[in-house]
Amino acid sequence: MFSLKFRWMLVPLMWLLVWHGATAAPALSVTPLGELVAAEAALVAPHLTAGVTVNGWLWRYPLPNAGESEVGLLYPPTGANWPARLHRFDPTPTCYALMIDNSQSMRPYWPTAIELLQQLLPLLPSGAPIALYPFAEALTPAVDFTTTADAPPLAETIAAITANGLDTQLYLALIHAQQRLADCPALRRQIILLSDGDAEDRARTLEQAISELQHPPTTLHTIGFGQANRSGTALKMEILRTLAAASGGSYHFYQNSSEAIAALSQALQQPLASGFIVAEALDQLPYQATTPMTLYLQPSGGERQEERVIVTGSDQIANLKVSLRHYWQQPFWQRSLSVAAVGLLLLLVILSLLRRRRRQQAAAQIAARQAENQQLQQAVAKLEQHLTPAVATARETVLGEGQPYGWLINTTGHRYPLIYQSTTLGRAASNDIVIEHDLTISSEHAIIDYKRGQFIWSDRAPLNPTRIAGVAIAGSIALHEGDRLECGQTLLTFELEK
Repeated sequence: MFSLKFRWMLVPLMWLLVWHGATAAPALSVTPLGELVAAEAALVAPHLTAGVTVNGWLWRYPLPNAGESEVGLLYPPTGANWPARLHRFDPTPTCYALMIDNSQSMRPYWPTAIELLQQLLPLLPSGAPIALYPFAEALTPAVDFTTTADAPPLAETIAAITANGLDTQLYLALIHAQQRLADCPALRRQIILLSDGDAEDRARTLEQAISELQHPPTTLHTIGFGQANRSGTALKMEILRTLAAASGGSYHFYQNSSEAIAALSQALQQPLASGFIVAEALDQLPYQATTPMTLYLQPSGGERQEERVIVTGSDQIANLKVSLRHYWQQPFWQRSLSVAAVGLLLLLVILSLLRRRRRQQAAAQIAARQAENQQLQQAVAKLEQHLTPAVATARETVLGEGQPYGWLINTTGHRYPLIYQSTTLGRAASNDIVIEHDLTISSEHAIIDYKRGQFIWSDRAPLNPTRIAGVAIAGSIALHEGDRLECGQTLLTFELEK
């Protein structure tokens, strides 16, 4: 749709929009208590101070000194401040699911995959809930949840798995694994997936799998298998890389197993600072259907973090329930860049549409003139059937005595005279008008005929047509004063003798 002169601007424009989307993500992670599953709420309750109600939010923040931070809610219109309490959980319980693709396409890499899975076991914290899920056409849980990573039954179960599946329903298996993880009693969930990325799902899509990983939030780490020199492998690895990136996880290729083990060791054992915020004097919050407020965190000796949130409340049996959700807001400079980028994109679209409209109008004019020329030729043919004028010779002049009736003028100002009733033009020396310097002109390119007061241009090289206003001439066309003819790379202007 865009012309070539504007297309170069699309690359930096699209990069700006993508970069802006990446930088607009909130820095803080806050989950309303009402959205926590029952298992998570049970983990939170023992850490609450005696007499504290359940009005509040689960706060996740990756600072080691988050427990010493000042936190609270601000109401921007009045500047009112509601301090809050931050209850920190350390260490944070985590559930792990080990998924391995046991379809037939994994057989060439099976010993390596099993060995890699065995090496991952010691990396998991002792006592953490662990599940083992082989999958091919469907998820087939081998171990649903066991409490120790180094238990012999789990290692033996891994060694006993065989690659005997047929199709790989990758997205369906991920969705089913996520549904099982939702019932795991933990505040964090992680999946380690070993697969060749051969997704043959018919009823599920990549977008559905990514969406499922958000409810509740689950981190997915992927390890890909395949022949690196095949084009199809790159596409499959991109699927695994996309799944990992969308969930905040990491992607690794099996041939770099040592690097993958080192990176996963750090990712799997990294503590997640969490807490439970309880606002004071909740019954005095200015809650409405949607009340924008600012949630702030001021670490001791650190940089203050703020996030816009929406607070809602409802009175249920005299017990105020307050929930919170993210309020998407950008800094002023990011909003300005967004408006400028969108405005530039709209301007490019408008310019392209105007250019297309001009070309369509020019094409319509050419078509109308060709139709007029066709009618003229039909009228001339009828007259020639009834009249028997003397036949003029091919070299008969129009005005006599070699006086030109018109000119073809090139861009350098050179004037080619039009003298004869039939004037030929081309690159060959046999033409009346010879243009030998332009190799894009045909040897016998065109002929200009004078017929009953009309000047008719006829192409003699159908595969190399002449153009007027960028539109190719279909056969013949009547010339008018000032017409600009594009013959190959040569531009000629038709002028009548004054």
